[in-house]
Amino acid sequence: MRFVGCKLLGVHFAALSDHPELSFEGCDLRYAVFDGLSLRTTRFIDCQLPEASFNDADLVDADFSGCELNGTVFARCDLAGADFVTATGVFIDPAKNRAKDVLVSPEAAVQLARSLGMRVAGYDEPRGVVKKKTRR
Repeated sequence: MRFVGCKLLGVHFAALSDHPELSFEGCDLRYAVFDGLSLRTTRFIDCQLPEASFNDADLVDADFSGCELNGTVFARCDLAGADFVTATGVFIDPAKNRAKDVLVSPEAAVQLARSLGMRVAGYDEPRGVVKKKTRR
């Protein structure tokens, strides 16, 4: 099924077959639930997905180009090769997901580093100035 420009707020796609063939373009999918689905190579292009749920989902090679993902949950997902480069608000915890070869923007990588307590040169301090913390 191909959805273009649809408003599908809070839809539980998890009730579909285990391997649905879906694609979304320009859709509003706020609060949608995709738990437990195999969505390999599924295209989510320019979609609104805030606070959507992807638990136990197979998202190998999925494309989230241009998507807004603030508050979206990815837990126990296989995200190998998934493309989040132009997605905004994406946060993927590699401790909770298989994240090998996931494509993310530098901003998403910085957000992950910060969540782990790291400071990132060029983002947290003026470029070229990295202050070393002294331990006491």
